[in-house]
Order: sequence, then C-alpha cells, then structure tokens
Amino acid sequence: MSRAQLWYTLTHHWDFARILRLTLGLMMFWQGVLTQQGLVILFSTVFVGLALFSLGACSSGSCAPSRTSSAANTQTDEVDFEEIQ
Repeated sequence: MSRAQLWYTLTHHWDFARILRLTLGLMMFWQGVLTQQGLVILFSTVFVGLALFSLGACSSGSCAPSRTSSAANTQTDEVDFEEIQ
C-alpha cells in the first residue's frame, strides 16, 4: 500500500460504525493500560486498527449480494408428496 493510498484510507469514508469502533477501541485501550491487562490492550489495538484502516468483514465488498439475474433462478423442481394415514 502506497503512502497516498494509506493517507486516503485514514482520512476518507468515516461513518458511524467506524467512529464507534475507534471510540470503543480507544476506551478499551485506556482501560487496559489503567488496569495493566495485556489481553485487553491487544483486543483494543485490533479495534483501533480496524477503525483506522477501515477493515472489517465488509470492507472488501464480500458482503454484497450476488448480481445474478432472477430469470436464471426461476427453474424449480417438482416435489411429490404422499399422504400418510
């Protein structure tokens, strides 16, 4: 990642979820430092990193629904039911 791409990622597309992740990550980090808990500091660093670099489950566009045509999905199989007495 070039310096220009990194700067663009850090300064653009800030939404509510990204601000929330950063805020919670910083709060968790501060709490971990105060209580001297390394695991909390580690998890909070992950949250802050996710927020700063705009990473997450959907940042790569993998959550978008597929754009297949609905005409291709209209074929259905006939199902036979038997009545049980």
